[in-house]
Amino acid sequence: MDIKGSVFVVVVWLLVSSTWAATTPSSTAELVDKLQQSLTAAAKAKSDSPNTPSGMRYVESSTYLMANIRQTIARGDINSLQQSLAQIKMAFPDEAIGKLCDTLLETVQKEAADREQEFLEKSDALIDKAVKAAFAAKEPKELDPLILELSRLSRRPTEYNQSELMRRTSEKCGSATTFLCRWQDYLMQAKSGNAAAAQQALKEISQNTSSYPFVPRSEILSRIRDVPEAVSTPEKMPVLSGKTLADLDSIQNQIDILRTKNPNSNPLNQLNEAVGALIRAKNQLDNGLISDAFNYCTRVTTYGNNSGLIEQLSPLRQELLMKVLPVYLGISKSYPATPKDSPTDYLLRVIKESREKADWRLTWKTLEVYRSVAFYNGTTPGWLTADIQGCSYFIIGQNQEKAGLYTDAVRSYRRVISQPGENLPLKEATDRMEAIKREHPEDFAAADKAVPTYPVSYPPPTTNNPAFNVPR
Repeated sequence: MDIKGSVFVVVVWLLVSSTWAATTPSSTAELVDKLQQSLTAAAKAKSDSPNTPSGMRYVESSTYLMANIRQTIARGDINSLQQSLAQIKMAFPDEAIGKLCDTLLETVQKEAADREQEFLEKSDALIDKAVKAAFAAKEPKELDPLILELSRLSRRPTEYNQSELMRRTSEKCGSATTFLCRWQDYLMQAKSGNAAAAQQALKEISQNTSSYPFVPRSEILSRIRDVPEAVSTPEKMPVLSGKTLADLDSIQNQIDILRTKNPNSNPLNQLNEAVGALIRAKNQLDNGLISDAFNYCTRVTTYGNNSGLIEQLSPLRQELLMKVLPVYLGISKSYPATPKDSPTDYLLRVIKESREKADWRLTWKTLEVYRSVAFYNGTTPGWLTADIQGCSYFIIGQNQEKAGLYTDAVRSYRRVISQPGENLPLKEATDRMEAIKREHPEDFAAADKAVPTYPVSYPPPTTNNPAFNVPR
């Protein structure tokens, strides 16, 4: 080995020794030092012997072997330690060195067993203490020190060749840490008066089977039973029945006052969410954001499946929708709403009157809106789909005529009369085809010869609206 190699060996030995000395018990350290001294002396004696073959470097080899010994002891790798000591005994068949190797191995094994026993006893005692503390705790913060200590135990560095019992105990400490964290959630909800959330936290704990080795499940179930029923609804909670949009600001003020005293009341929070959304939609209408207001009025709202709240909210949503529809369709002056109109009644009236006026573009737009309002679940009846497609084909045909595309216009008008709807411009489409036949006979004839390419049908609407009744 050259000088650079020798220097490298020494450096490695120094680094390993400095790290190892800080973490190794004194009895083991003393034995390793004795073995180091004996091995160095034996290596020098072999190197100086005239019988030693040229090129053998016993001193450097012993340094490597001892660096490896210190590493394996530091990381708790007893199997590798046995192999390294066996190599030393083979390389230096000296009785004293052999005894030192055997004593060192026995000492390291005993110290590892003592550490394991200490860890197991400490972990079991701490877990038992944590469970008792959890059941007795009144405040979440009481469990913080135990969570910190258990977390440290669960994350302790693992040793090579550690037993299965050690591994399971480490996992048990991790499960206990999770249990205490969830128990803190339960204590926080119980203290704030949110019984529903407290019960839910306990149910989640009861369903976590990793807690059962140290927490009796019956204890958790009894806690679920003993939690008071859900938080009571505050007295004099505002109701929406009989109210109008003009009352919303006053209702919101009442809700804000009650929520300062009952921040965890689910019914009150649901009411606050519903009224807040309605106020935002009303403000959107007032500020010209008509599409946003329309989307609110035609969107499904559940509010925790609170059917009573949804029923109270429905008249207010209809009132807002009746303000939105004329503006959304751009017909506030030509088709004013009446106080007796419901959203569906108003839209059907606009469809009827626009047909009589042959305003088929408005008919088509109103049919689309009617579909969004009346058929919120997306299941549109066939007659309505046919009406919407027929009116759209007629408008397309008119646009094609204006562009001089008479052959395409004929095809579009033919699609109008092929629809089975109830609100279709059949006479108008027929009249326009007759006019094209007279005025542009070649284009009309070309419509029979060409293979038509039909446009994609309109898909069902995606907007939903459970608040409005569908006319029979």
